[in-house]
Amino acid sequence: MQNKTEPTVKIVSNLRPDPKHAVFIINPVSGLGDAKTRFQIIKIAKEYGWTGKSYETTIKLSAGDIAKREIKKGTRHLVVCGGDGTIMSVLQAVIKRDVIVGIVPLGTGNLLAQNLKVNLNIKKSINTALHGRVHKIDLGLANGIFFAIIAGIGLDAELMLNTDRKAKNKLGFMAYVIGGFKTLGHSSGLYSISVDGKKAKIYKAKSIMIANMGRLLGGFEAVPNTRSDNGILRIGIMQASGLLTWIDLTINILKGNINKSRHYQLLAGKNVSIVSLKGKKSFQCDGETFPATDKLNVEIYPQTLPIMIESIN
Repeated sequence: MQNKTEPTVKIVSNLRPDPKHAVFIINPVSGLGDAKTRFQIIKIAKEYGWTGKSYETTIKLSAGDIAKREIKKGTRHLVVCGGDGTIMSVLQAVIKRDVIVGIVPLGTGNLLAQNLKVNLNIKKSINTALHGRVHKIDLGLANGIFFAIIAGIGLDAELMLNTDRKAKNKLGFMAYVIGGFKTLGHSSGLYSISVDGKKAKIYKAKSIMIANMGRLLGGFEAVPNTRSDNGILRIGIMQASGLLTWIDLTINILKGNINKSRHYQLLAGKNVSIVSLKGKKSFQCDGETFPATDKLNVEIYPQTLPIMIESIN
């Protein structure tokens, strides 16, 4: 999902949703979905007055491909039904476009839906995707790659690269915890971090996560105090160096107060420059890993992408 175009982001106009004629993009095999998923979604959507078109993804035709095709036809309201990979594929396709996106979470993780508090019930999420309110979320850009949730360098990227999908589906966040224990013998990285152009500071860390939204699998908050629409990135620095420190971090994550750990630091800003002083490290954006780098530059684009969320009325 690497963005190959010039990264300047156009701030979206005041679009209005088109619940009657929205286009549904459905991944029929997301998560625990089956052949009946599409028919269930279409039936519910029609109950809400929808009369538009729907398309299924295939091995050769991704959700992003369908989104680009429909945008060229003039569609301005998309409803994407699938897991995080399907949803992110569509989000990458609509960046810099005047398009509203509704989400029907069908995956095993559903991270974006959880962070935006979109109801995981199919019927309720379809109603929200069609008739909710428009919420403009920020987007991050890490080394030219857009992300909605978290970019990270170090351990978290390595874990995502090496953790088996079946283990993630079965154990959720704990699959990463187990992987973390296995890497305790590995040396921590040494990083120079500068925020908003200020003088860089040196940190010894296992992992650095730069978050627009901070919840991971299972709803556990890896980076606290995030908001999807305030134009601020939160930078969580994990400094586990042995078994006891990793246990401390894990317990605090499970309790929902990781920032209270003595082995965790939290920074905030709009622009982040990270230099690895011990060679190149893997990095990830919203769970997709990219080739190792010794420099990671991250910036925030405020209120760039309109997403349908539950109405407050």
